[in-house]
Amino acid sequence: MKRATFALLALMAVALACATVVERILGSDVAMRWIYGSIPFAVAWAVITMMAVVCLVKAKLWRNPPVLLIHLALVGIVTGAGITWATGYHGMLRLSPGESAEQFTDNQGCVHRFPHAIMLKRFEVEYYPGTSTPANYKSILTVNHNDTIAVWMNHVGRWQGYRLYQMGCDTRLSTTILQVTHDPWGIGVTYTAYVLLFVALIWWLVAPNGSYRRLLRHRLLKHGAMILLMGMAPLWGRAASTALPRTVPRAVADSMGRLYILDGDRIAPLQTMARNFTLKLYGKPTYRGMTCEQVLAGWLFYFDDWRNEPMIRIKDITVQRLLGVEKQYVSMADFADEHNTYRLDEPLGQLRNRGNAAEAKGLAEADEKYNLGIGVAIGSALRMFPLNWQGQILWFEPNSRNLPEGLPDDQWTFMRHGFTYLDELVARQDWQEAVHFLGKLRKYQHQQAAKAVQSDIQFEAELSYNWLSDYLRYIAMTLATLGLIAIIVVLRGHTSPRIRHTFSALAAMTGVLLSVVIALRWTASGHVPLSNGFETMQFMSWGVLVTALALNRRMPLLMPVGILTAGLSLMVAVFGESNPALSPLMPVLQSPLLSVHVVLVMLAYSLLAMTFVCGIMGIFACRQPQQCARLQVMSMVLHYPAVVLLAMGIFVGAVWANVSWGTYWSWDPKETWALITLIIYSMPLHKQSLRHLTRPITYHIYMTVAFASVLATYFGVNYLLGGLHSYA
Repeated sequence: MKRATFALLALMAVALACATVVERILGSDVAMRWIYGSIPFAVAWAVITMMAVVCLVKAKLWRNPPVLLIHLALVGIVTGAGITWATGYHGMLRLSPGESAEQFTDNQGCVHRFPHAIMLKRFEVEYYPGTSTPANYKSILTVNHNDTIAVWMNHVGRWQGYRLYQMGCDTRLSTTILQVTHDPWGIGVTYTAYVLLFVALIWWLVAPNGSYRRLLRHRLLKHGAMILLMGMAPLWGRAASTALPRTVPRAVADSMGRLYILDGDRIAPLQTMARNFTLKLYGKPTYRGMTCEQVLAGWLFYFDDWRNEPMIRIKDITVQRLLGVEKQYVSMADFADEHNTYRLDEPLGQLRNRGNAAEAKGLAEADEKYNLGIGVAIGSALRMFPLNWQGQILWFEPNSRNLPEGLPDDQWTFMRHGFTYLDELVARQDWQEAVHFLGKLRKYQHQQAAKAVQSDIQFEAELSYNWLSDYLRYIAMTLATLGLIAIIVVLRGHTSPRIRHTFSALAAMTGVLLSVVIALRWTASGHVPLSNGFETMQFMSWGVLVTALALNRRMPLLMPVGILTAGLSLMVAVFGESNPALSPLMPVLQSPLLSVHVVLVMLAYSLLAMTFVCGIMGIFACRQPQQCARLQVMSMVLHYPAVVLLAMGIFVGAVWANVSWGTYWSWDPKETWALITLIIYSMPLHKQSLRHLTRPITYHIYMTVAFASVLATYFGVNYLLGGLHSYA
């Protein structure tokens, strides 16, 4: 019975993986209708659950209360999901102000009547101060002309067994989009099971006579090996030998960088916009010894010099040939032919007509860089003049001709001709007066947009973050290199107690630096930095280092594993995600449950990444039985809390999804693969049922292969499968 239960659970994991591929090929509706929402799928889960209950009874798990409670909670979760599937229903409702509805249609096409008519009294959109970026959507509803229900993002409206969720809106028509659900029994059962699961998981880890506490007292953890530290200096690029294009002095550029600007969907320091501009065009935050602010100023005030400067990186060979060059870096002048005709205009038109998005990607990137350069050169991309007008804060570019009528003459002159005056100061090289003018402009910005711009603390935090983040790539490469060398030395059986403290100090300093970087990004953005791939991988690197340092005295062998894993995680962040610009959170993401969910899951992935490295080391150390066994014990010390954190993270995410979208599980590819990962990693914890996984070499091979599920969950979904959770 036990073998059959685990076999069915393994088959379910394979079936779920196949279902995500089917969804990618045939679409979500097909996958939901024929797989996730089908009767055979529900029956399969019911059979697995009943078989598991039989196994619980036969194993007499009541002698181990926390383990029994964990499994009963999982049975309760599946039972609650079954009740929701059988009795619950949900659908969408669109209402305009003053419009009422007496019924709605669910996702199966069935019509359900409300107890009373529900009417939208008004709909409100709240914006981030000084921008047109929505911060929240809010619907005020009336029921039976008396009761009022308020619904907004992450705030559920409850009414006579119905739950109303703010899903979105059509701002052009002031129409609200609500999700309506009716699930009076399933949610209660499921939430109760969640609470029992959280309590049981913590109990399982801390129980004095539990399996995890016994593992921590294992004799093989009393001694460990450490490694030899070797350093590598980062390689720096060579400066070009040609003459530098003109720009303003560093002091003037720094003053420009301290201005505010409306950059896309947020108000940010101009330094941030300058850094993004330089990174976009050149691929690095500085150019030939000049800061990003000096680069931006050069393009703005000395465009004739910079239009011939080969600093625009074009990686696509086809685009290089279209521009008539055979090199990676081109200039703005290369985009025009001898007749001053834009070289990419005709190829872009042809590709758009053919609709080949993949082929057009290189052309689109080159075209974007060209237009960005033009926008900076003529000033249209620099919306740095705020205007508090009729209750709104509007932002205008220098020398704008679209200023509203009725402005006072002095203000109109300052906004219309202020930058022309600055241009004259630059031409005369009156740098002292230029700095004075820029100070006046920053004071004007504060007067007009005091409630919209960042606080001084946030502003300084963002400037500091921009400076520190430039060094992350070198830190990542150094950590990965040192970790790899360290592991090779360990596998060769060498130890060096004297260097252990130095190595730990290096890890501690790196951990502190990452803590500062994360804290600065958190302060500058105003929200926990866990909203995209870069931020989560950076947090994973931090989590790995903290774990390695916390367990260093007990398990010194874990330090090289942590250093390598942290370095690789940070490399994925800085090279794969390119340090995306700070941006306001979407309204649906403004929930503390999101932060808890992501923190728990990323900490779990951090620990699982370390078990992966331990697995590789264990495979190479298979001829050294004691070393292989020690690595197994060390991996298991990480394995237990990793599964606990992953389970908690998944189900906290389910609660957040239910608060935000009205459904705690939607079989999104990321959700599905997270469940698959949980199933895979929970297998080796059943030592009494799967005894062959207790052998060190078998365990290491399993944990090495199992990490493919983590990679599929995090990267495969982002880049291949897509879905609601794809944020690559």
